[in-house]
Amino acid sequence: MAFSFKNEEVYNSISGKKRKASGAFRKTYYAAQPLLGKKNEVMMEVIFGILADTKVRIQGLFIATKENLHLVTDKADGHRLITWKYDEIHSIAVIKQSFTGFQLDFKTVHGDYLIKSICEGDHDKFINYVRKSIDTANKKATKASPQKPKTDEKPISSDFDYVASEIRKYASLKDEGLITEEEFTAKKKKLLNI
Repeated sequence: MAFSFKNEEVYNSISGKKRKASGAFRKTYYAAQPLLGKKNEVMMEVIFGILADTKVRIQGLFIATKENLHLVTDKADGHRLITWKYDEIHSIAVIKQSFTGFQLDFKTVHGDYLIKSICEGDHDKFINYVRKSIDTANKKATKASPQKPKTDEKPISSDFDYVASEIRKYASLKDEGLITEEEFTAKKKKLLNI
């Protein structure tokens, strides 16, 4: 079902209910309409946050359509559309929740990013929709050029989920005083292969 924006209300992930959308969300949502209309794409799931890596920090609306994942940037001097095909995305997962919103790990063929400060839009529905779209794109690519899978390979998203889970477990042990900061750092480096 397509994303609904009735009465300019959007699901708030922190409060767990619909609320009036922020001015930045509304402005970017309405700017996205004609940009996606030109591509003949429909918004299926939407979240509002900040895309960040070591070089970039861009606030905007992340829009999952049936065809692609888009980021419509929230800029005073105009809006820009950044697009990823689903077969270019390796994984997307929740890392943590803070008082400013949820933080997602977003890995693509172009780089690894964090999507920070997500409180507008249902992040769970968004992640599930994107993951299903990634799986569908990968299945289509496999059918187009079948290759024999290696039996010892795990899907990238499950590797990330496992590593993130282990790091959280050791962080909890550190917080409880059961392991030292040095032991935690050593285990984290081992899990991250650094």
